[in-house]
Parts: sequence; C-alpha cells; structure tokens
Amino acid sequence: MLAVLLFTHPLLAITQVKRIEKKGVFAGKGVVEDIQPGRITIRAANGKQKSFLIQNKGERFVNLDGNEYIVPMPCKIKTWGTMPGKLLERGMVVQFSGEMNRGGRTAGEVKVLKVLHPEETSLQLQPTAKEPTGKEMEPCDVIGNIQQFVNSTMHLTVPKTKYSPTERIKFKVSDEAIFDIKSDDLNRVRTGDTVVEFKGDRMSNDAMVIREIKIELTAEREIATPSFSDKLYLKYSKLSDEPTEAREERSAHFILYTDISKRASKVLLVKLETMFGFLSRYYRKKPKEPIVCYVVSDLGKFSGLDQVGVRKIEERAGVTISGGSVLTSRSSGRVIRKMIQSTVYSCDDQDVVQHEAVHAFCSMAFGTAGPTWYAEGMAEMGQYWAPEQQAIQVEPVVIEYLTTAEKKDMMAIVAAGQITGDSWQAYSWRWALCHLLANNPSYSKRFLELGRNMMAEEDDSFEKAYGDVKERIAFEYDQFVANFGNGYRTDLCSWQWVDESKQVGKRAGFSVDAKQGWQATQLEVKKGSSYDFICPTKKDSNGKRVQQKWQIKDTGEMATPNGNSRGDGKLIGAIYHDYKLSEPFEIGAKLQSFKPDKSGLLYVRCQEKWNSIADNEGQIKVFIRKSPE
Repeated sequence: MLAVLLFTHPLLAITQVKRIEKKGVFAGKGVVEDIQPGRITIRAANGKQKSFLIQNKGERFVNLDGNEYIVPMPCKIKTWGTMPGKLLERGMVVQFSGEMNRGGRTAGEVKVLKVLHPEETSLQLQPTAKEPTGKEMEPCDVIGNIQQFVNSTMHLTVPKTKYSPTERIKFKVSDEAIFDIKSDDLNRVRTGDTVVEFKGDRMSNDAMVIREIKIELTAEREIATPSFSDKLYLKYSKLSDEPTEAREERSAHFILYTDISKRASKVLLVKLETMFGFLSRYYRKKPKEPIVCYVVSDLGKFSGLDQVGVRKIEERAGVTISGGSVLTSRSSGRVIRKMIQSTVYSCDDQDVVQHEAVHAFCSMAFGTAGPTWYAEGMAEMGQYWAPEQQAIQVEPVVIEYLTTAEKKDMMAIVAAGQITGDSWQAYSWRWALCHLLANNPSYSKRFLELGRNMMAEEDDSFEKAYGDVKERIAFEYDQFVANFGNGYRTDLCSWQWVDESKQVGKRAGFSVDAKQGWQATQLEVKKGSSYDFICPTKKDSNGKRVQQKWQIKDTGEMATPNGNSRGDGKLIGAIYHDYKLSEPFEIGAKLQSFKPDKSGLLYVRCQEKWNSIADNEGQIKVFIRKSPE
C-alpha cells in the first residue's frame, strides 16, 4: 500500500492580533471612481476621492489592518439600473408584456423588460384580457427564463399552457429595448456608476468600512453579468435552491455525494468539469477513474464518513485523502504503476471543493501532487480557473496581503520540509509563485515539465529547472506581488529581458504598446548624460498635424502621451540595472534635457492601472537622442 496522502485547505483564518473598535460612523454619496476586490473608491460632488473597505456578497472578510486583523464585516448592498436590450443573457428571468395567440405564435417587438431574481420568481404566461381564439393575437403577461438570445430574439422557457404546450416561446426584442435589473452584490458595478447613498463604520485605527450602500448602474458596459459563476447560476436558475437529503450526483469525471441544492450542485459540477478540462489539456494526462467528492452542508445527513474528513468539514474547510497500491516489475523491481484513488471531503464552499479536486486530479494522474509548495500553489490556482479567463481573479484578502506584506524570499517559498494546511498566508505566496511561472512566457514551458516530473517523483527540482535564471524570476516575482490585482494579466506584464543593448546616439526610435507592461527599448542611458524625447505628430484626415493617441478602454477615452484628464495614458519611463528598477519618470509627448540619476537600460510603458491594461489599444512612436551640447 502507498502511504495515505493528506492535502488540506486552510481557512482564511480570522487573525486578531490587536483590538480594533468602532469609534464612529460616516455617510455620503457620489460616483464610483474605482472598484477593486475589498475596496471601492468614491468621488464626491466636490471632486474629492476617498477609498473605503467593503465586503461584497460571497466574500468572507475585510482586512482592517495590514493583514493582522481580518474579520467578517458584511455589507448590505443594493444595486439597480436600466440597460440596453442587447445585454440580455441566457438564464435571466424576465418579465414583460407581448402579443401571442393560442398557437404559440408571437407578434410585434418587446421594448421594455424587467429582470427578476430567479429564486424569488415563478414563471408564468397569462393573457391580460379575454381568452384568445384561433389565430387572434392577444396581450399577455410573461415571466420566462431566457434559454437563448440570438439575432435579437429571446427563446424562453415558460409554464405549459394552452398557448405554450411545448413550454417554449420566442419574442423579438426591439433594437431600442431596455430592461431594468437589480442585485444585492457589487458584481455589475463599474467606474462611473452613481452611488446614491452609503453608510459605514469608522474604526479606531481609522479604517473606514462601508456597511450599507445603494448604487444606480448608470455607466456604459459591454456585458450585464461578468463572472463565470454568476453566469452559471443564471443558466441553472430554474433548478431548486433548497437543500436536500444526502444524494449522489454524477458528471463525466466526478461522483458527488452532497446535500447542497440541485442548482448549487449543478453549478459545482460544471465548474469541476471545466477545471478537469483545463488540467487535462495542461498536463496532457488525466485520471482513469472518477474523482469522488463529499460536499457537505449538514453533517447530520451523512454517516460513515472518514473522521479526518468530518473534522475538516466541521472547520468549514476541506481535505483530500489519497491512497492505493503499487505495481512493480518482477525482473527489475522498479515501480511501473501506482494505483491511486483520491477522495475529497469538503464543506459547501465551492472554492474549497475546487482546490481539493486539483489535489485529487494530480494524485490520481501522476501518483502524487508534488512537493507542498507546488501542490498547494497549483490547487489555489485551480479554485480560481474559469473559461476564457486569462486575468487574475482571487480573494481580496490575498491581494491585500501580498501587495502590502514584507516580501518573502522566493527560495523560502520552494524550500523542502513544508507541511500542508499551515496557513492561508503561506498558500498565498505559493499561489503567486505558481501563477507567475505558469503564465509568464519566459518560464511556463519549463514549469510544466517541472510539475510533471515532481509529481511523478522523477529527479527534478526548482533549483535544477531555474537555477540559472532564479535572479530573474525573483525580480519578476517581486514586481508581480507589488503590482497585481484582479484583472491583472501576467502574460502582458512579463518582463522583457535584454541580452544585447546599445547606447543612445544621435537618434533612435521605438514603439510603445498601450496593452503591455514595462517594455524594453534595448537602449542604454548613462548617468549624468542629457537626453531628449519626442512623440512626433501625424497628419489627420484633413491634413492637420495632431498628436498620436492610444485608447484607454477603462474610461473609453483616447489619450495622448501626456495622458487624459485622470493621468491615464501618460508615457512614462524607468531605468533598469542589476535587478533593480528606478522610480518611474514622466516622458509625455515631449521631454527635453532629461538627466538620469543612474545608468542602465531604458524601459517605457503607458501609465495605467496594472490590472486594467488588457483593455487598452494602440501604439505610440517615440524618438530619443542625446541632447545637443
């Protein structure tokens, strides 16, 4: 028998090192200037901006004091707004009036709709006047679940009636149609939305936590429902949200024993299968048997569970228990196959289930999940994976912790002798390193090979894989944890290493992409020397010379190298030397007689929030020369 392998998921444990008390209240209104996980910045009518802590629905904590005081402080959230009909989505439950006849045919176009909360709504189809006869069209009130929205047509599920014997109807939606929508979370809030009212608590350490907020969705947006999870809950809105007795459910690669609702279990299985697909494609290997998961809301509904699993469920955490047998060659005595079965035990937190399922996948596919730093870092990545999502989406407290804590030495993160389940802070450092290596094009190919080798217990290690470039990785790692946030694209922000450079002479040109982080010019500047920068103008369609521009999608504005009204889009530079980066300096459309205070390689970028550059578009041409004497 193989030794039993235990992988545990630690809670984001509530840390209370010091006493922080409520010392007052505050209130106000304004406009959303910025919204990030755990924080919202509001601009008042006088133009002043203030950042507040806020716990969104589905989040568990706010960070009151530099990672030392993490507590639940839920917020009462109300958002509402009117959106264009083109943003209607599958899974939405909509209410409207339209014309149809007894044969199920419809007429006209729907112009006004209301999106209802699925759990609080019963579908219906009811004529508003006399019962129609034959082909006569009659006004009807409809509450239906959108199954498809294509070519301006809603395909809806409705109750079975004389007018909808197949429980399906379809209505044309006007190009000018609008719909009202409301929610009790911040997931649809964008920069520019109107904060009608907010109230909160001022704490004794001056932290300001919003406890109640009302926001009208007034800004333009490209989608109504942003997250993969939200879309799944909409898609399966017709399923029950009521807990059940313990039951078995199956999908292609998972056997689920659970008492969570039918809707929640369907969403969970889709997430697990999505993650299974990612892992199978990434590792080019997968388990031969289904992964068994016990996902428990009420332990009283289950009996005979492994006691290690029971204890973790009681802690609102999870554990993966793996074991099996070894097949060896009679002639050589070498291991030829490990027969591993892994079982997941988890509370009903879907992120925890996904984390543990990564451990199970790796153990069953390779025999082990690798050393602790790799196993837990990849499992943390697994709980955040979603289709077509290259940008980071993680817990707000993880972002707050990594971007403000004292930097952890990279080699300490990969050191041997670590244990699973030690702390959420340790898991955060491991996640960050694994995410960087897996998504940075400079290191990702070797990282895949390293992971496969370590899980198969072959002779490989971090030092063997990256020993010759570990200083480069350490530099990029420090840059990453200092700048990342939800929406950050590691592939776009990877460092452009320069092996050969040249000094600036009479004139040199380069292009700067608004959609990337620091970009190498391959030019070397000298301390004390003087340099001139210029972004040349170009002719517009009328023959007039105008400044070059790039698009800052976060605001929808076009900006010159001097930046827009908020400072976004400004051309900036920095000097790199010996794994150190200088403070950025402004270049703009023109900079003369710039004298760097250190020698090194010149790097440039479009100034924009690091987690927003993926939406930018455009390039700007820049020239540099040594200033004439």
